[in-house]
Amino acid sequence: MISSKSYPSFNTGSKRLFYSFRPPQEPHRVISIKNGWATVFIGDIHGCLDELKKLIEKVVTTLPPHLRDKFVIFFTGDLVNKGPHSSKTLKFVRRLVQGDKAHAVRGNHDEAMLNEYASYSFFNRLKHFFSFSQYHYLKFLTKEDIEFVSSLPYTITIPELKVILVHAGIDPNLSLIEQHPDNMVRMRNMVHGQPTYSIENGTQWAHVYQKSNKTSRIVFGHDARRRFQEDSKYIGLDTGAVYGDRLTALIHFPNSTETILSVDSKAYSPVRGEVIHTDS
Repeated sequence: MISSKSYPSFNTGSKRLFYSFRPPQEPHRVISIKNGWATVFIGDIHGCLDELKKLIEKVVTTLPPHLRDKFVIFFTGDLVNKGPHSSKTLKFVRRLVQGDKAHAVRGNHDEAMLNEYASYSFFNRLKHFFSFSQYHYLKFLTKEDIEFVSSLPYTITIPELKVILVHAGIDPNLSLIEQHPDNMVRMRNMVHGQPTYSIENGTQWAHVYQKSNKTSRIVFGHDARRRFQEDSKYIGLDTGAVYGDRLTALIHFPNSTETILSVDSKAYSPVRGEVIHTDS
């Protein structure tokens, strides 16, 4: 049962993945980095809280002592689903964000969770009390947790780094305000100039973006089957943590040098489709 309400897009393109909950009031956010601070980007967590904590510890020990209290984290979305600790991960990230230590964009699984929350039937409420439900963790979430996910933007622009953070991708044919929410949380490829979530058809969207006249660097997640992806205009950080591969972070130091860190992960969810090894 889906909510009878249908909420249209707001300050974005019109196509949304779900219409049963309100879109964020600020779909495209701008965040500035403090002078002399390091910036850390972390790929899709999917409830892998133990791995996230290990990765943050690794980040801290990698940073020089004078930066260990001067860094901010940006998450690529998909905080929940598939992994073992969705509710705890969401709460952990919410505390970081509300403590001004982190920022996050929304992913397709975060939106799927909001859609499930908006689907209030007796059966749905009942199944959330049993572990066989993918969304059984909803019973542990508070109103504040839901409001937090509901507030997450589709993109975050970081002017100092000339970076746009997004979960899935950016259509190089459109301005930021014209981007369709569904594409920003689901796209993988471009077919005949149009985004698609299919990985089997068309060309990798990041390759199309790389050849475009766009100048911002895109940091994204979502595309786990391709694992780590990088060129001068993009970097993809979903390295399949929930599938038993790695959880990955990019550290951007104040002097503009960068390093990639990863921690190994347990396999919590079966892999859908073969890993596609890219040249980037």
